[in-house]
Amino acid sequence: MLPNYPNYINFHHKIILKPIILASVILNLCFINNYHDLSFNEFFIGIYAIFFVVLLSAINNEKAYWVYCVFSEKFILDKISDDMVKYRKLYSNKSLLVVIFFATFLVSLIILCFFSHLTLYLSSNNLNVSIAFVGGVISPFLIWYYMRFIIHYYFYKAVVFLDEYSFDSTHCTNFKLSNIVIKEIVISLIVNFSIVLPISRKPSFLLDNGYIDIQFMIALIILLYSVLGVMLFLSRGSKINYFMGVILKHKINNNIESFRPKRLFIKVVILIIIVPMFSIVVCYTFCFFNFNGGFFLIYTVSLLPILFFYYLERMGRLYKDAILAFDMVLRLNALKTLEK
Repeated sequence: MLPNYPNYINFHHKIILKPIILASVILNLCFINNYHDLSFNEFFIGIYAIFFVVLLSAINNEKAYWVYCVFSEKFILDKISDDMVKYRKLYSNKSLLVVIFFATFLVSLIILCFFSHLTLYLSSNNLNVSIAFVGGVISPFLIWYYMRFIIHYYFYKAVVFLDEYSFDSTHCTNFKLSNIVIKEIVISLIVNFSIVLPISRKPSFLLDNGYIDIQFMIALIILLYSVLGVMLFLSRGSKINYFMGVILKHKINNNIESFRPKRLFIKVVILIIIVPMFSIVVCYTFCFFNFNGGFFLIYTVSLLPILFFYYLERMGRLYKDAILAFDMVLRLNALKTLEK
């Protein structure tokens, strides 16, 4: 028996807590491992960047997810009309929604700042305790609380959208998987720079002996592999339901951006040979031309093959998910047509 929509919303809200906590804890553990003699500003920027990225990623997934859920009839839409009258004015006022959106991040900024000061005071400036509590407890539960309202918003928006939806519409758009991957990379760089750059004050990453110091080059290569590992782990989830919502929402035709997954041999060459060799070449180039960019510049340049490898890996995975999503949307629409 299908649940009604309030029960399904409550269930969905509960199950998203686990990935929110997992992503927050992993990123904050990376932050704890990377910092060395942090100032409060660096500490807070890292905490807030993690909060911002996890919340933004969660919001992005909900946009298309509820279009898919309503279209596939995963729950019973009983008494929806009464609730729609109540929420329609709010959700149709874009100016108000923008204000609420920015107010949410401002309130979060104040709350996280307060708890950051409080935990630092109570723990006698113990950064490990402060990052673990604020980043691993306060931040994910704050995100989870906000997601309650975001879920309702996208649910009602999906209902309104599908009320006027026509699967046979001639207006279609092309779809580029690369846009999704590029957005993921940009979002990952925001949190990456916030939690990785404090590592530059650790002894292994000091540039006192120049760019071609063996200890520095080895530490840099290990750091790059660690960054790639975290990026791939946090993006391992299936996007099929998300793509189904995107296909319905934007009336995407079958001219999806084609991508041929790279062979395992090419991936191994990039990962085992090109990444370390590129980092070593960059270090020697910086030394030869006597660049004074410091750790930030050399780390950013060395990150390029890592981002390229992530791009190839994600494009291959997303292409498979998108093809399956197209097939499932066509099957669902065929079933709906037969029912009529």
